[in-house]
Amino acid sequence: MKKLFAAVIMSVGLFAGAASAEPLSVGGYKLTPYVEAKGGEGFQTQKGYDNQGLYGVAVGVDGGIVAAELEAIDAGSGKTSRAGNVDTRVLGANVYVKPYTFNGFTPYAVGGLGYGWFSGSGVRSTASNSDSIVYNVGLGSLYSITPNWSLDVSYRYAISDKENVKKTSGRYTNYTSNELVTGVRYNF
Repeated sequence: MKKLFAAVIMSVGLFAGAASAEPLSVGGYKLTPYVEAKGGEGFQTQKGYDNQGLYGVAVGVDGGIVAAELEAIDAGSGKTSRAGNVDTRVLGANVYVKPYTFNGFTPYAVGGLGYGWFSGSGVRSTASNSDSIVYNVGLGSLYSITPNWSLDVSYRYAISDKENVKKTSGRYTNYTSNELVTGVRYNF
C-alpha cells in the first residue's frame, strides 16, 4: 500500500514537470492542468472513533465549468482511543461543477468515486482489514490568489459501499466521514 501511495506522489511530480506552460484546447474549450496539495480533518460519524487528520495530493484538468481530478488521500488519527481507530487510504476520481466566479471566488459542487483501504485498532472496536468502494459528495469554493495559485476549501461526506467498520456493539457498519478539506492548487 505504501508503495502505491509513493507511486501516486511520484506521478504528481512527473505530471507537474511534463505540463506545458500553454493550456490545452479541445473543441474550443481551454483545459488547464493543475496539481493540488490537500489537508484537513475527517469527523467520524461512528460513535467513539477518533477524528482523522487527512492529507493528500491531486492532479487534474480544469475545463472552466467542469473539472476532473485523480486524488490520493491518507487519513488516520495516529492514536487509539478506548473505542478504537480507523485508518483510511483512498485513491479516487472527482468531478467538479463550477457554475460561476465572483470576485475571485468560484463555488463548486463535487462528487467522486474511489477505492479505499481500511485498517483499525482498538480495545473494544476494530475495523476489519478490508477494502471497498468509497463515494463522496460535497460543496466548496476556490479563491484565486494569482492566475496560477488558488486556495481551496470544501466539505465532503464520504461513505463506503460495504460494512467494514466494527462498532462497539459488535455489529459492522459502513465507514462514513464528514470531511473539512483545505488545499493549495497550482494551475499550469
